[in-house]
Amino acid sequence: MLADKDIWCFEDSATNSWYKFNSDREQKKEIFVIKDGNPYPLSRESSIVRNMQEIKQIRLYVKPDDKTKAKEVLKNHGK
Repeated sequence: MLADKDIWCFEDSATNSWYKFNSDREQKKEIFVIKDGNPYPLSRESSIVRNMQEIKQIRLYVKPDDKTKAKEVLKNHGK
């Protein structure tokens, strides 16, 4: 879309999560809480943490001289 308007652009995809859950494939740490003298994963005790979703972002980089033009193209995209 930006290339069609002769705007150089670099796209960087990023995913992130506010909270890292343990998984079988990855050895990530999870926060534990003590309840009734026993440790439990925070995700088990907190529905807020349990329902957190991964954040998906796409960052677009353009040359400083093309910034205004790129914003206008993206703003009008899909109209």
